[in-house]
Amino acid sequence: MSGKNEEENLKKLVALKSYLEKRVHGLEEEINELRIFLEVVDDVVSAKSFRRAEVAPALKYKQTVPLKSKAGVKLADMYVSENIARIVITEDLSFDVNTPPLQSYLVNRVLTSMKSQNVEAVKKGETDPDKTFSYDIICDGDVVKEILIKNYGNDERLREVKSKTRWTLEKMYEKTRSGS
Repeated sequence: MSGKNEEENLKKLVALKSYLEKRVHGLEEEINELRIFLEVVDDVVSAKSFRRAEVAPALKYKQTVPLKSKAGVKLADMYVSENIARIVITEDLSFDVNTPPLQSYLVNRVLTSMKSQNVEAVKKGETDPDKTFSYDIICDGDVVKEILIKNYGNDERLREVKSKTRWTLEKMYEKTRSGS
């Protein structure tokens, strides 16, 4: 009789294991969907709302790079830590957040594209979800004070952020100087 009880218990355990595997799989799918929804909400919030300028947490920067126009005008300083690039606009410059090509080029084409590539890498398991690329445009009113890039990735990506941000700021500077 004990052999029959063991067999019944084994069948119950196999059924329980099957149930648990299906449940875990379903929850993993739900978590993935929730992460995608969260990323979409994140993108919309960061595109629609700009925070007032605030002091960034104390970080140890391994590098400080001045971003200058071709004419040698200092546009910003880029402070680089292990996973953060903080671009602080030069104090005496006043760039309106609505001045092209900030939104049309830097945010919509460059930064959003980098974020999308990173999201795809996370989905494929190539990147840790905790290392998701993100950015924030920090403003005081409509005046851009900083551009904060988190989890920029490798040195090549950092060079791309630097060059495209420098180009964008130079175009904004030219528009500000020409009065258009």
